[in-house]
Amino acid sequence: MSAPRKLPDKTVLRQLRSQGMRLKDIAAQYETTEAAVWNALDRAGFTPMRQETYRDLMPWEIDPKHRSTAITQRFRSMMRLKRGLKLNPTEQHLLDTWLLAIQQANVVVAYHVDAPPNDASRLGGFFYTERYPEDEWIVRVPEGSDWKPPATGWEPPSFRESDVEDGADLASSQRHLVVSG
Repeated sequence: MSAPRKLPDKTVLRQLRSQGMRLKDIAAQYETTEAAVWNALDRAGFTPMRQETYRDLMPWEIDPKHRSTAITQRFRSMMRLKRGLKLNPTEQHLLDTWLLAIQQANVVVAYHVDAPPNDASRLGGFFYTERYPEDEWIVRVPEGSDWKPPATGWEPPSFRESDVEDGADLASSQRHLVVSG
């Protein structure tokens, strides 16, 4: 004989989630675990697709010690833009300045867990390398990888180098990162 059912049927679960109830709240209400709620929703076909993260913009598995670098922060900013969110002026300025510097230096970002501290990262891991004609985006894709650049185009910035040096507000400049669905 099976244990008594704690959770309501899938229709009620879907309604609760549609009303904005968190898994944690549903679990507490029905005296069960979040995992049990998730599994029931999954069986009902109501679990959301995995949301993209900044890691989807990179072709490498990043060591945890390198996840707090300025470069990972720039990728997080790009993901926020891809999701349609606005960046605060400081974040936007940092992203604009970084992308302009990459373009002007004709480099791409690369990663190796054992790369020592360098100009790209005080913690190492990330480094800049010369852009090759086959580089489709701002990252160097490792040989043999089937990773493809995201649906993100990179256009030359419309602001002048002096804007960056003078600390002008680049948030109002034309965006050089064109992000699509």
